[in-house]
Amino acid sequence: MNDEIFIGFLKWHRREDANFFDVFFHDKELVEKEYIKDEIAFLSEFFGLNEPNIDFESDSPLEVRLNDIQGEIVACINCNTKKLEECGFNNKDAVVASLCHEFSHIYSHGHTYGYCDNEYWEAELYADFMASAVMTALNVAGGKYRYLIGDGKATLTHPYGEYRLRCAKTAREYILSLPPTSKIALEDIESQFLLFLLTNVKDINNYLHDHEEQIEHALDSKEEVKIDYMQYPDSNLIKQYILKHQQNND
Repeated sequence: MNDEIFIGFLKWHRREDANFFDVFFHDKELVEKEYIKDEIAFLSEFFGLNEPNIDFESDSPLEVRLNDIQGEIVACINCNTKKLEECGFNNKDAVVASLCHEFSHIYSHGHTYGYCDNEYWEAELYADFMASAVMTALNVAGGKYRYLIGDGKATLTHPYGEYRLRCAKTAREYILSLPPTSKIALEDIESQFLLFLLTNVKDINNYLHDHEEQIEHALDSKEEVKIDYMQYPDSNLIKQYILKHQQNND
């Protein structure tokens, strides 16, 4: 096997199974705005959508805005590359995965099936499912994406990370179960998401109502909580790793 191909395979495999250290310390690379523009153009064609406007001066790491202009849905992707990197989306695979998520929102036009008692949760799960399926079909390593969504707390707009991760993994397994020569149809992915939703919605709704007060507080809380690992004993593995990482960069 060609050395370059083998190294590329190892790189992809590591990114596909990312852990905490991979997400925040390893596999970081500069993602240029031009690269993001090219991926947006590609995904627009893949999803069969008009290419959205792009705003790189946004305060948000990455989000999509859908505007109804004279009956036509016009999308704008807001992106702040610095904040995106700080959130852990710090290499090309992770950024493409996040773009797949936002394009899934555009593709659905905000449509939900109405089974989840919180329509925002259902919309996010749809985007997680579609994005994971698409990135798997495109052979984009999704380890960082799955780690980051799986680590999220529940808010009024985003479901508990455990359900998002379960959703993304189910979509990935669906694509991997297909014959390699299969043509991926977005309508089939939507059908599989509906099956996932019907299978899990009772559990999701129960969690939503059982943690209603905590979820409302999570949305209202504006204070960012930062963990100071230096306060932990020297035996703490994360502290050891951070110190070693800092020494290597000095």
